Amino acid sequence: MSAAQVRQILGPPGDRSFRDQSEAWQFCETGMRQDTYGTVWFQDGVVFGVTTMNRALVRGSCSQAFPAIDWGQRPAGLVIEHRGR
Repeated sequence: MSAAQVRQILGPPGDRSFRDQSEAWQFCETGMRQDTYGTVWFQDGVVFGVTTMNRALVRGSCSQAFPAIDWGQRPAGLVIEHRGR
């Protein structure tokens, strides 16, 4: 899946980080009891993996408190395919 396809499905990322040929896009959702953060990992412009984490609520929107990207948490090689219905 390309970055353009991810943007079409999830919208623009709340935060981005780069390392060599890799890129990480962060998204979040503010919940009632906790916030959920998702990271989409790209290698050479193609989705390489997805990780999620939950954190205690922050004041205001979750987009004000994105966690720092931990490149050690990047998933091992994985192919993600999106198929429309």
